[in-house]
Amino acid sequence: MEKFIATTINEYLNEQSFGNVKLYHRLSNKSNLDLTQFIKSVITKGLIRHDNGEVGNVIWFSKEYGDYAKNANFVVSIDYNEKNRKKYQISYDNHNGYAYNDIPFKELEVIKIPVLSLRNQITSSEDAIRLIDTKVITPERLNNLENVVIYGDIFNKYVQPFIKSKNFIDELDSNKIKIINVF
Repeated sequence: MEKFIATTINEYLNEQSFGNVKLYHRLSNKSNLDLTQFIKSVITKGLIRHDNGEVGNVIWFSKEYGDYAKNANFVVSIDYNEKNRKKYQISYDNHNGYAYNDIPFKELEVIKIPVLSLRNQITSSEDAIRLIDTKVITPERLNNLENVVIYGDIFNKYVQPFIKSKNFIDELDSNKIKIINVF
């Protein structure tokens, strides 16, 4: 009886919870791919269900960006609405969401995505925007470093439109900096 009541309450909350709810998912490389392969895999396959031993074979989301996703380098979101609830079989308990179907990348909003790797340290699109606009990262500084990788197409889509510097990548020395396109 308790399980029936809990299920009924969750179904009721799901039906009442539509509105402006954005659910966040932080991505981590569970398959030990290199960063380029990992990004390509996410873009190609989207979010894939995974059984983490806690709630089953689901994609786990949180409505709390600050405590869940803020410090991650790769974060996507999906709006919790009737269409997405049905399409991806999303259950939502007013804090966490659980998708029981895989979600294609094109259906997700990119909040931040890796755009630069310097000596295996990842810089997200969000951090790149801030660091470029405060001149911590400049083309000149990057040109004087080793082991720099920039994801050119990702940078042009998720960073370039939001920075003051025009044509940032054009100022990079492609003989020193590895520029990779993943789309």
